[in-house]
Amino acid sequence: MKLIAVIDMRGGYGVRASAGMGRGCYPFLRAPFPVRIVPLVDRLYHAYGFRHIYIADLDALMGKKEAWVYYHLYRMLEGLFPDVTFYVDGGFRSVCQVRRFYRFVRGHQIIPVICTECFCGTEDWIRIKRLMRGRVVLSLDYRNDYLLGGTYIGRAVGLWSSYMLVMALDAIGRGGARGMKRGGAIQERGRRYGSEQHFKGCFLAGGVGCFQHLVTAQEQGFAGVLLSSTLYGGVFSASQLQNWNKSLR
Repeated sequence: MKLIAVIDMRGGYGVRASAGMGRGCYPFLRAPFPVRIVPLVDRLYHAYGFRHIYIADLDALMGKKEAWVYYHLYRMLEGLFPDVTFYVDGGFRSVCQVRRFYRFVRGHQIIPVICTECFCGTEDWIRIKRLMRGRVVLSLDYRNDYLLGGTYIGRAVGLWSSYMLVMALDAIGRGGARGMKRGGAIQERGRRYGSEQHFKGCFLAGGVGCFQHLVTAQEQGFAGVLLSSTLYGGVFSASQLQNWNKSLR
């Protein structure tokens, strides 16, 4: 099971997200690491062994800029960390926005995340999948067990991406059973109604609050988990993260 470090980025700097808030609703808080993105990724990579990093572009999520604005940063990260996969949550609302992003950031290590909270619509999503040739992640965003975006796509397994992200927004920063239960139900639906070639597993966000939750997520067969508050809050030791990430390689 992959450990995916989360970086909330605003103004090109890493910030801290508040627990239980939706995308684009975060205050500008000081990060525990050096707040510039490259030193932060460098520490996550060398000190903790992360090879998967999720970047939430808060400027794009709040509608202030489009995600491609930081294309020079993504290109720099690709060059400096060639064996790291970066998932970019840029508040993509249309196939046109994804096309612009892909034009500027055309690398195999950069994978856009399309979230139902900012949902572009089912037709645009199908076109995005075709444009990205499958190298895209669909995020099902839940708050209080309600799927945001006013869409039926949470039930339409045939439209899903190979790897799905299940985001329990009200559980972020807290972890626990709600996020784990919701993610487990989505994963079971994918396994039951999706083919092995099409559906490969779920990433979980909002279900991990301690090391035991990490173990439970692995036992339940999740493909990966996103770590933010627990990572920066010191819930896991450096050796725990290093050993887990090392075992994957």
